[in-house]
Amino acid sequence: MWWLYQAVYLLLLLAAGPVVLLLRGTHYLPTLGGRFGRELNRRIGATDRGGLWIHAVSVGEAAVATTVARALPASTPLVVTTVTPT
Repeated sequence: MWWLYQAVYLLLLLAAGPVVLLLRGTHYLPTLGGRFGRELNRRIGATDRGGLWIHAVSVGEAAVATTVARALPASTPLVVTTVTPT
């Protein structure tokens, strides 16, 4: 019975994903390419040759990333990305 519940739940989630995306499309679609890393190829050039890429998910992680970035030598190529709008 547990497996049946899991299978039904998985099917509901798979069906709900596109529906939610369509309903909230005006909010998510303009930034969808960036969320999947499409625009990263242009911006990530700093990490091609020994640079560092720091990714922060929350505001707290962004604050820590700032501290880490300031502690690095100025000659270190650096790319900082985040998903939080604040």
